[in-house]
Amino acid sequence: MNLLLIDDHPLFGLGFAHAVSHARPDVTVQIAASIEQGLALAARTPGIDIALIDYRLGRDDGLAGLRRFGAQHPLVARVLISGDEDAA
Repeated sequence: MNLLLIDDHPLFGLGFAHAVSHARPDVTVQIAASIEQGLALAARTPGIDIALIDYRLGRDDGLAGLRRFGAQHPLVARVLISGDEDAA
């Protein structure tokens, strides 16, 4: 399985990729820091099965990015992810 993680936090991306590869060595994780990078990576990387797209991507709107990704790569499953560092 090939995953594409689109998230603008490099430490999260590296940690996620490490955790997935440790738990599932058969899964490949590609990381992009923006929707634009993710779209370009998906265009040149055949076989991406799932795109995990962060809801908060700095200047980018994750929901709009999810739609754009789906329009350009309709056969790739898409999941909108979110996290908040604020404990409150």
